[in-house]
Amino acid sequence: MARPEVVEHHGEFFDFAPVMFEPKPLQKPWPAVHVGGESDAALRRAARLGDGWIGITHTLESVRRPVKVLGKLREEAGRTDGRFEITLAGPVRTRNDVARWEEAGVHRLIVAPWERSADALEGMRRFAGEMFG
Repeated sequence: MARPEVVEHHGEFFDFAPVMFEPKPLQKPWPAVHVGGESDAALRRAARLGDGWIGITHTLESVRRPVKVLGKLREEAGRTDGRFEITLAGPVRTRNDVARWEEAGVHRLIVAPWERSADALEGMRRFAGEMFG
């Protein structure tokens, strides 16, 4: 729907008259599509169709399997060219931890270095100090 000026569809499950899709995305040819899920089927979908994969919370040890499987599946699908980003949540306490995640093949980390409490702001300050000096 992002490419043509006007889109129309009359199918078994969806039916719509001519409509315009504006504004068009800035990303070319389209915005990245990241596929989530931990099942083998989700990993296959991500490797075959996605621009990235979003996993659940992992450890450095547990992320090895899906990263390896995704690499193999992308190779089988002939999709080794182009960037494929891996995003997930995982424990980070120091800058060295970030480097270890990167070495494991992770491109983007979701971190929660604080707890829901009155001390949350102080926890964020400590984390920012550790990560960014």
